[in-house]
Amino acid sequence: MKFFTKHAFILALVALTGCASSPDDLRSDASVKRLIVVDMPYQLALKKIVDHHQRCDVGPLLPIGQVINDVQHYPDLKLANIVRGAQGIGRQIHLVIDIEATDDGGSKVILWSKFPIDRLHKRYRSVLSGAEGC
Repeated sequence: MKFFTKHAFILALVALTGCASSPDDLRSDASVKRLIVVDMPYQLALKKIVDHHQRCDVGPLLPIGQVINDVQHYPDLKLANIVRGAQGIGRQIHLVIDIEATDDGGSKVILWSKFPIDRLHKRYRSVLSGAEGC
């Protein structure tokens, strides 16, 4: 009975997290989208975010599977994107960040997240403004 209860709890937890299975699934949910406009080239915005992830994010403990941390940079299109999540029993994407150059030399950073989006929006605004802390 304990075996069933433990596995039922894990399955319920996975179902409750509500993570998207692809970046496009997450992007289709407007309620988890936030925009940050910054006065810096998109390459610098990308560097600040990637540096922050390397400095501050502790990799999750995944007994089965692997962490997804995919960074794509398209210099000819002047954009980049970051996809974060986990893969193992299924694929769960919990964060997508698109960074695009604007015509005035700045950037727009678009966040989609299944975790508390307002808190992440504040965190990334702080990172892009130069905050060093985690």
